Amino acid sequence: MKSTEKSWNSSWEKIFQKQNWGRYPPEELIRFVARNFYSKKRSNVKFLDLGCGPGACSWYIAREGFSVAGIDGSKTAINQARLLFKKEKINGVFHVMDFVKLDFQDQSFDVVIDINAIQHNPIEKIPTILDEIKRILKPGGILFSIIVGDGTTNKRLFDKKGFIHFYKINEIKKMFKGFEIISIEKSMRTENNRKEKIIHWIITSKKSEYSNQKKD
Repeated sequence: MKSTEKSWNSSWEKIFQKQNWGRYPPEELIRFVARNFYSKKRSNVKFLDLGCGPGACSWYIAREGFSVAGIDGSKTAINQARLLFKKEKINGVFHVMDFVKLDFQDQSFDVVIDINAIQHNPIEKIPTILDEIKRILKPGGILFSIIVGDGTTNKRLFDKKGFIHFYKINEIKKMFKGFEIISIEKSMRTENNRKEKIIHWIITSKKSEYSNQKKD
């Protein structure tokens, strides 16, 4: 029987219909990909862009020669991503999909990227989402996440954008306890002439190389 469990908030469909989004990925993602994968045979590295939106991060990954799939709960966002890839004549596959039930086989991806996507799900759903990510990652596969942090004062950016929680460092460590945490970095920028702060955690974690392997 197909699972009816859902995590995606339908308010995002209206957001993608009305709001224009940036064309380019965040520099943190570019730095992560460059440091870890530029030296590899790129066509062999499979990325999943979790919560891809209109496809900015997927576009960058595909342009760099990697294999990429993107998922989002919004049909509008997925259509926008497909149109972008068609216009740019680059390859990628996109699906409307809820994070709590990823319709991919076990060990399908080398890398999953989460650019401010998991954070917009209810806290009680996140363990299920992370279990699904672990399932579809290959042993030794990498999860790269950017998550909004406690101490953010410009909270207007997140108004009417589904569920949002501003995470403390201990919550981040607890959230990713099922993975091997490689690094947790903190990014902070100011707005409105330094009157407001936006804080993000940048988490790089790894699935155990022995996960999903059969015992002798």
